[in-house]
Amino acid sequence: MKIAYLTCVYPPYPGGIGFAAQSMAQEMAKRGHEAHVFTPKASPHQSKLGAGQAGVSLHELRPWLRFGNAAFLPQLLWKLRDFDVIHLLYPFYGAAELLPLIKKISRAKIIAHHTMDAAAAGFLGRIFALHAQFIMPRIFNCADTAITLSEDFFIASRLAGAYQNFENAPPIEFMPHGVDTDLFRPSTEQEIPNPKAQIPIILFVGGLDSAHYFKGVYVLLAALRILQWGGVLFRCLIVGDGNLREEYEKQARAEVAFQNSQSPTLRGYRITI
Repeated sequence: MKIAYLTCVYPPYPGGIGFAAQSMAQEMAKRGHEAHVFTPKASPHQSKLGAGQAGVSLHELRPWLRFGNAAFLPQLLWKLRDFDVIHLLYPFYGAAELLPLIKKISRAKIIAHHTMDAAAAGFLGRIFALHAQFIMPRIFNCADTAITLSEDFFIASRLAGAYQNFENAPPIEFMPHGVDTDLFRPSTEQEIPNPKAQIPIILFVGGLDSAHYFKGVYVLLAALRILQWGGVLFRCLIVGDGNLREEYEKQARAEVAFQNSQSPTLRGYRITI
C-alpha cells in the first residue's frame, strides 16, 4: 500500500505527534509498504527537519500561511491523489480542514487520528474551542476510521462532544501508542543500588514551549506544594526544553523558596528542569 502521514511537526522538533508519525511510517516501511510523511517546512526558529529514514519519504511543504505549528498547505489537494491510505494526525490546523475536499478527489481510505485536544490561555484557547465545536466534526465525519488512544481519553476529550453531532459517525478504534520495550523498560535492582532507599522521583518529559502549554507543567509545579504540605519527600525531574523553560524554572524556584520559608524542617522537595 501507498500510505501518507500528515503531521504538523516532525523530528527533530520536540513533540509526540511528529515522533508518532515517524515511528508509524518506519514500521509500515519495514512491512513493505510505501510510506510518505507530509509536514510543513521547518520555520526559521526551528531546527532543520530530519531526513526520511529507512524507506520513508519525507515531503516538506512550504506553507502558504503559518501561525505557530498551524500551516495552510493547499498543495495537499493535488499531492495526495494517488494514495491508498491517508493518515491524519490531529490536530494539524491548516491541513486537517482540507480533509473533506481531499476525500472527494482521492481514492484513499482516510484515518483521522485524534492525538490530543489543543489548549491555550486567552483568545487562542477560545479559537481552539470554537474549532472543536464547529469544524472538528466535519473533519472526523469524512474519515473512514477514527483512532484515539483509549476509551477514557475519548470520553474526556472534545472529540466525544463532536461525535454527538455526527450524522454518520465513522467507526472509532482505541489504540494506545506502541512502546519499544527494549529501549523503555523498568530498571532492575542490580542497575539501581539500594532502590528502597531512593527518594521517589516524579518524572515529566515533554516540550516546554508555547505549543505544549496544554501539558500543564505550571499545574504540576503548583501541585507539588500540596505534596510538600503533606510531608511527602520527593524529587521532581522535568525533562524538556522550549521558550517557556525559563518561566517554569522561575516558578519552580519560587515554589521551593516558599516551602523552605514555611516549613524549614521539611527537606527533600527538589525540582530539576
